[in-house]
Amino acid sequence: MLHILVLLLIIVLGIRILDSCSGCLILIGLGFLTLFLFKWWIVWLGIALIVFLFNL
Repeated sequence: MLHILVLLLIIVLGIRILDSCSGCLILIGLGFLTLFLFKWWIVWLGIALIVFLFNL
């Protein structure tokens, strides 16, 4: 359940931050890789929050 919420957050922030199709696909792809292969979802959550805060 937590992984799904984190993935949704990564997707939403990716769309908001990058605002482009190719950028979104790259970010979503990296999110999937880290979530399901490496389980480093907390790292991506931190990166997404940092970039989001800098864009406010």
